[in-house]
Amino acid sequence: MPPGVRVLVTPNLARIVKEMSPRSWRTSPSWFDVDTTGTALRALCTGAPELRPDVVITSRRISKDELRPCDEGGLDGVLEAILGHVAIVVTRAKSGEPMPLSAETLRRAILKRVPAPDDPTRFIPNPYSHWNQIDPSLEARRIEVLGPARDSSEFQVLIAALLEPACAAGPASDRSEHEPACHELRDDGFYTTARFDGTFIRQRLWSDPSVVAVLDYRFYAANSADLLSLLTGAAPTRENIVNGSYPLARTLRLYVTRFRSSHAPPVSQLVHEYLRAQANSRSDVVIAPDGATGSQWPPRPAPLNPVKLN
Repeated sequence: MPPGVRVLVTPNLARIVKEMSPRSWRTSPSWFDVDTTGTALRALCTGAPELRPDVVITSRRISKDELRPCDEGGLDGVLEAILGHVAIVVTRAKSGEPMPLSAETLRRAILKRVPAPDDPTRFIPNPYSHWNQIDPSLEARRIEVLGPARDSSEFQVLIAALLEPACAAGPASDRSEHEPACHELRDDGFYTTARFDGTFIRQRLWSDPSVVAVLDYRFYAANSADLLSLLTGAAPTRENIVNGSYPLARTLRLYVTRFRSSHAPPVSQLVHEYLRAQANSRSDVVIAPDGATGSQWPPRPAPLNPVKLN
């Protein structure tokens, strides 16, 4: 890895980003720093130059406010590369009943702390035990959600696709307090972890078709003949994930200022090596930038393009 280059990665992507890096980098104890989304993107072009990250990898797009210092501070704007897409699917066995769930309903079912009913800016311990307590139109059934283990890449997909959008929508002024609350899942038995393998659907979901499972898209797609999709809105298809219409998907993005890319050879080298490794990555949870299956050869690195926001 090129020396002296600082990469900031948001916590929800740390494991996935490392899996997509060149093999020679993976033996390094830490070739990047982890920081929250808002802090990482704001730091790209603000603050003391020696403290700014050279590269930021995140699961949401840079905002106008975050981009403005990069356009006005002599840094000649920002370049962006699309590394791929991740998505989760809310599902249960086809032998169960359809239950339309919104992303917000699912978040309120599994977060450890949720916005107070009388004050959305105040977070309280999750009081919900049954689905109809969150939405009266839903089943009067105990919440039971199975999801990926907290130390897995699949769990990072859940954080990136389900929880991070709500974090990003929070007020920028209190994001340092808001982000920890919207990342922490409950540990009181309503959300439990499961191992998603060949026997999971047959032995767990079909034996109790009322259970809701949160799966990464790649696993769901391989087993969709046996599963219902519960999320309201656009269906969980590869096309909808890539075009942005499926709500529980996120796009992995790499950012670097044009100035650093052009005038700092170690930064340019790192970006080039990482994009080349990303093109060759066989991650189990990342969908290729163009929606391809990964069978195309030779794979092409994602291009770096100037960021233009209307």
